[in-house]
This record gives sequence, structure tokens and C-alpha cells, in this order.
Amino acid sequence: MPNLFLYRNSLPYLLAGFSVFAYCCVRAILLDITTDESYTVMYYASDTWNEVLTNIQKPSANNHILNSILVKLSSYLFGFKVFAIRIPSLCALILYITFSYKLSKLIVQRKTLVFLSFCILISNPYLLEMFSLARGYGLSLAFLVTSIYYLLKYLHNSKKTVNLVLALFLLLLAVYSSFIIINVWLAFAGFLFIFQVFVVKTGLFKTLGIYLAFSIILTLIIWEPVRVNIAHNEFYYGGVLGIVFDSIYDLFMCLDYDNVMGSNYFAFMPGIFFSIFFISIFSIFNSVRYKYINNNMHINLFAITIILFIVLASIGTQFTLLGTPVAKARTALFLFPLMLLNLMALVSCYFQADVTKAKSNLIIVQIFSGLCLIFIFHDISSWQITHSPYWRYNAENKKIIRFIQSSASKLGYRQNQFQSASTSRLERVLPYYAKYYSEFKFFKYQILPNIDNKPLYYILYDDSDKQIDSLKQVLTPIQSFSISHITVYIDSSALPTLK
Repeated sequence: MPNLFLYRNSLPYLLAGFSVFAYCCVRAILLDITTDESYTVMYYASDTWNEVLTNIQKPSANNHILNSILVKLSSYLFGFKVFAIRIPSLCALILYITFSYKLSKLIVQRKTLVFLSFCILISNPYLLEMFSLARGYGLSLAFLVTSIYYLLKYLHNSKKTVNLVLALFLLLLAVYSSFIIINVWLAFAGFLFIFQVFVVKTGLFKTLGIYLAFSIILTLIIWEPVRVNIAHNEFYYGGVLGIVFDSIYDLFMCLDYDNVMGSNYFAFMPGIFFSIFFISIFSIFNSVRYKYINNNMHINLFAITIILFIVLASIGTQFTLLGTPVAKARTALFLFPLMLLNLMALVSCYFQADVTKAKSNLIIVQIFSGLCLIFIFHDISSWQITHSPYWRYNAENKKIIRFIQSSASKLGYRQNQFQSASTSRLERVLPYYAKYYSEFKFFKYQILPNIDNKPLYYILYDDSDKQIDSLKQVLTPIQSFSISHITVYIDSSALPTLK
């Protein structure tokens, strides 16, 4: 009976986790490769181990090193086909789902709200997108939430040093997956110092000694690729308007995913989360003042709020003093689970407060449940399996190539008798398909504006560009692709010379 009861309680979580995993698997199977993924395969995962680990010949922040390592390893078994290169990210999703569940139980504890907390952590389609593509962001998110889980376990029982070791090891993997997580690494240092000095007041040298040992290891493995990328100005992606507009508002625009809820979502949600964040700061000051900090719920809030504060301060300081672009869009995505965990920890603290009455409990439950239901409804209604919004122009790569081949065949051309031209967004995708897919092996292409032989077909985007617009005037459109906003044109004047 106890086992049956446990299974029945776990069933909703299993169904939710399986649904999310199935959704990402379907996307990993159906979505065409994106430009960034093809770059990873063509320039790193299929190159030497030295290039994967150092970027020495082809410096680029595109090389999410741990992701490239895992893609290269998986290629020995499965090759470089699209689904095969996404297997490491799908495996990371299992880790993310598992520890989102564990964190929800550890932080919230109140059974009526644990399931809702779990669902908001795993349901957003923009976050899930990073687990269905061969990029390092999904890996970094999985290792980040797992690291936070073990950090909180360590804070609850500082005698179990193994939990701190696991937390730092997993965070090291998160940084190795995406260098932007270095801000969380710095935040861990600041938090551990504050916690050991002002809260527990013991074990400072042991804790910082373990942190220093892992910091040395991290420095050794990322020094060369970071040095090379800085020397070649490769860390250019990010915002220049500051944390509020680029890291927060822009992140919520991305989380809205294809603008499902419109401006209301990213206009109000950042304000809600900033309010929660400031209430959390006020609450931890009260916790320290009235010595609630020994309670696990208050420790959770203290840890997550301080870490989030130091992360934002780190990003802002680098932007102000060094001119470093602030985290934006997918590079700021790691802030989202931290914000959600902050919300969950704050709600749990108010349930634990002595002054909280039953009526107050009910109000908190209703507000938290309402926020969760808004998130979940928004997220699930945004799920789709047709394209990646950021890489929308890659949504129909294979369909476009097959159409061109079919059109040329009807005109009497064999595959190696004609050429196509494209703008630079397909510069890395076309060679990927030509190399790893036999049906596209003889597909010839050139990248505008550098063309030698006169192409027969032109793959052009519908967005405005003076050079492209003038080119369109002398071409004949023959097929439009609505999802990717691409139109295929034919150059009628090339027909006589190519036949």
C-alpha cells in the first residue's frame, strides 16, 4: 500500500515530466538544423580535440565547449545527423526535469503548491527550446539547477561537505557549457563568504578552500578559450542598454515566445518579478534581524536572493566599468529559473512565519497559484513544433533545397549542372547538409554577395535590404516559404547559358 500511494502521488509529476521530454524529442526530430548548430558541427565537433578545447584556429563564442565535446563523443556512435547532435541536450533535459522536481519539494514543501512550482520550472517553451537544440544553454541550465539543489542541501547540513563538492563540480560543468554562468560562479563565492561569516560563523576556511580548489580547476580549463575569444573580440553578443532593458525586459519578450500574449506579458511580468525580488531582500534582512535564518526555509530564500543579487550586480558592474555587453535573450535565460526559485522560496518563508494566519495563508496560496496558472497556461499554449523563433529563417532548410532540386529537374538539369545563391544566414547550413546528407551531396551553392558563376536560383529573405531588394527586381519569384519568410527566385537570363 505505501508503494502504491507513493506511485499515485508521483504520477502527476511523471506525466508532466514525460510530456515535456516528449515535446522536446519531437522538436529535436522535426526541426531543421539552425545556423549556430551547423557552425558547432562544421567548425568544432567535427574538428580536432585541440580545436574543440581551445578555439585556437577558429575563435568563436559559438563553441560551447562541453556541448561540442558531447556532440563529438556522440558522433562516434550516431554520426552528425540533426537528431544525433541533439542527444546530449535531451539527456540534459532529463537532469533538469529531475532536479526541478527535487528543488520544488525542497523549497516549497507544501504539497498543494509543489506540483505548480514544478510545472512553471519546466514548461516555458523558450527554456525548453535550448534542450531540443545542440547548444550549450540547455546543458548549463541543467547543471545550474542541480548545483543549486546540492548547495541548499549543504546549507541545511554543513557537515555533509560532499554536497558542497557536488554543487561546485556541477556549477563548473555549467560554466564549461556556457561562459555566461561565470557570473553565478562569482555569486557562489560571495554568498558562501557572507553565509559563513555572518550566519553560521564557522567553517569559513574549509568552505572557501574547497571553492578555491574548484576555481583553480575552472581557470585551467577555460583560460585558453576565453583568452583567445577575448583577443578576437568574440564576446560581442549582448545588450548595450543595461540590465533592466536588455537582461530582464528582453528576456521576458523571449519567454513570451512568438508573442502569444503580446505586450502585456513582458510589460507586467518584469515588474512582478522585481517586486518579488525587493520583497525577498527585505525578508532576508528581517530573517537575520530576528534570527529566523536557522530555519531551512529562510536559508533557501537567503541563498537564492543573495545569489541572484550578486549575479545582477556582477553583470551590471562589468557593463559599467568594462563596457562588457550585458546578458541578453538566450544568454540571460539562466536568470529565469533563479527568479522562479526566488518566488518559490519567498512563498515558503511566509508559510513558515509565526505571524502568518490561516487567512493570510489562503491569500498567499491564491496569489501564487494564480501566477503559476498564468505561467503554465501561457507556456503550454505557446508550444509548437514547426520552428525556432530566433532561428526562424532555418525552419524550412531541407524543404527549400528539395524544392530547388525538383524545380531544376523539371527544367532538365541534373544536380551538378546548376548553382544556387543565398544570403549569409544559410552560409553554414548549406555545407552541413551537403556534407552529412547524401540526398544533398551535389547541391551547389554560393553565398551573396561573393558569387563567381551566375546562379540559377536565389534563396532570399523577405526582410528589407537595399542590396537584396535591387536584386529581386531582376529575378522571378517562384515559391514562398511562409514559416521561414524566404522566397526562392529564378534568374531567367541564366537558363540559356547554363543549359
